[in-house]
Amino acid sequence: MVRKKSAGRSLAKSAEGLEGIGFGGFRLDSSSAMRVMASDPELQVAKASMVFGLRHLGSAVLHARRAHAEKTNRAHDLRTEFLLCLTGQRQVGDALRVAGLGTGREEVVAVHFGGPQNLLGIAAREGWDRDDSLIEADVHDLKGAGFTAEEIATAIDPLLLPLERTALLTVQR
Repeated sequence: MVRKKSAGRSLAKSAEGLEGIGFGGFRLDSSSAMRVMASDPELQVAKASMVFGLRHLGSAVLHARRAHAEKTNRAHDLRTEFLLCLTGQRQVGDALRVAGLGTGREEVVAVHFGGPQNLLGIAAREGWDRDDSLIEADVHDLKGAGFTAEEIATAIDPLLLPLERTALLTVQR
């Protein structure tokens, strides 16, 4: 079942860090997303398989904003810092390798730091297919995100592993 919600408003109520952010899951052509990102510095799009629920998404936004506010950021811009926090990577190239778009049709999560209306306008203009179920956590994607079978098997809640990775990135700055 596909659940569609307005660009982050109804979903954001349950996730710290997502206030004022436009976000959603989409099926789209990667060339469209890359073209829009080239002209809109507040938009970031990442592979949906690298997002493990609203808590993970909110944590990445919160940590990226905090890093910029405290001048501890690794990336020059907020959207790239967000990608580092989302993936738990220290290097931009590594973050792009694991969460960056490929070619053709992709399942993604888009974040717009300018707010929900901006993301809704882009999605409508570009014809992106909305599917917020892509944001939902899936423990089966953890291996693809670089977690070992042992880490997954021994974690009390495996879906907290991506949040721990994000938090560790902040501690290791």
